[in-house]
Amino acid sequence: MEDQYENHLFLDPRTSALFPTMKQCARCPKEKPLSDFNNRQSTKDGKQAYCRLCQEEDRLQRFYHFSRQERALMYDRQQGQCPVCQESHPQLYIYAFQGIGVLKLVCPRCMRILNGFNRNPAIVESAIAYLDYFGSRVLYGVALRFQDDWEARQTREPPRQTHRRPYRRGVNPDTYDHWSFLNEHTCYICWEPCPTGRDLARDHQHITERNRGLLCFSCNTTLGIAKEDPNLLHACATFLESYLVPYIASVLWITDAMIAEAAHDALLAAFLLWTVYFTTTSMSSA
Repeated sequence: MEDQYENHLFLDPRTSALFPTMKQCARCPKEKPLSDFNNRQSTKDGKQAYCRLCQEEDRLQRFYHFSRQERALMYDRQQGQCPVCQESHPQLYIYAFQGIGVLKLVCPRCMRILNGFNRNPAIVESAIAYLDYFGSRVLYGVALRFQDDWEARQTREPPRQTHRRPYRRGVNPDTYDHWSFLNEHTCYICWEPCPTGRDLARDHQHITERNRGLLCFSCNTTLGIAKEDPNLLHACATFLESYLVPYIASVLWITDAMIAEAAHDALLAAFLLWTVYFTTTSMSSA
């Protein structure tokens, strides 16, 4: 008996009956190893009824009305490239809008950027304008700080005593209140107050370590994910506008009231221009 099972994997059928290693999926239905099922403590065997592939298929159908085959075909059409950053990624995620459906497969980084700016191209453009405005301007200068042992490692001298900031980012409460008042206590990018009710984040340039403005948590984090790259932000705004603008134009009904309001605004603008021209001409002739 010892020679018969030597160097061979022996599985006792009585042990297999007590501790099964296979399970039949309730959707396929196929018998698969237990490792292909997610855990669930409320069941007898501690596993889900559906295998992972069937769970993914069910999730795609319920949320996106999409199948795994369609997603694989879209990935092949995109050749594994994200349509926003134009970089190749081994795994892309579905990006969809309610009412439009599945748009494209995007990379995790671009997904976080698009969602971080609330899928709004106007907010993305505001972030670009924010970076352009504060490219050469700062609100408050903060001296660079190094580690305490930086000089000791470079010159082998005792480290000097560095000045510790008593406030976050070196901004005292009076300065923070003044900056917040300048933008009506809202974020400098999305013009919304912090949704968590906390203070706005003190955004700063990572190269010069100088403060720029006050941002909400979402805009501040998303700007860091984008690495403050205006080209990537332009690509995100273009991606959103290419799908949202045609969709909004297709569902927006132009009513008679809208036409009358536009005509009234045009007449008012023409009257104001005529008034300015007449006043300027009268003053020059006098």
